[in-house]
Amino acid sequence: MHLLALGVIDAWVASYPDVPCGDDADIVAIPLSRMPMRLVVNQGHPLLALGSHVTFADVAQYACWPLPDGAFPQFQAALQHCGLCQGSGFATPLSGRRGRQEQEGVEDLLVGFSTPLALPLYGESVVELPLKLPLAVGDALMIRREFRDSPQAHDLASQLRQRLRKLASTTPDVEVLEDSIWSGFEAAAALKELDGLGVGASGASKIH
Repeated sequence: MHLLALGVIDAWVASYPDVPCGDDADIVAIPLSRMPMRLVVNQGHPLLALGSHVTFADVAQYACWPLPDGAFPQFQAALQHCGLCQGSGFATPLSGRRGRQEQEGVEDLLVGFSTPLALPLYGESVVELPLKLPLAVGDALMIRREFRDSPQAHDLASQLRQRLRKLASTTPDVEVLEDSIWSGFEAAAALKELDGLGVGASGASKIH
């Protein structure tokens, strides 16, 4: 994003909701897609024994896969709202054979995240939990504000949406945001002011 702000690159595809919104003077986010974020675990995870009765309180007994601190503030806010923590359980890697075995055991119990588009890539080794995080995620084309209405920006957004439509045709819960929604993320910025949780209100309303 820093290179985009400096003008070193012309465009960048970023992850909603952690993108600049209407209050950014230099960069505009053109929404491309929206989809839920799923909680996933490895086959054999103890949470799977709870079936449809699993709750966020149950998930909170296990650490989530760590994310770079501050890199995804809206997503981290959603995790915190649900009472979920991050980290592998070890401050530093453990040494020795026993340490590595313990580390691997902890990692097997971590709770991960996946979008509907990414979930098939894991095959049968990963299982989705029947819970919905209170936000939607997606793809956004980031460009400098002065290029927002340029033919090149429209053409690039159109090509990206075309690729997303092909993926969405075989993947449930993936919504492609069409050309008519150019100010969707700027509107989401206003909605977030009404949301005391710090989670995108428009995204939360999409998931029940």
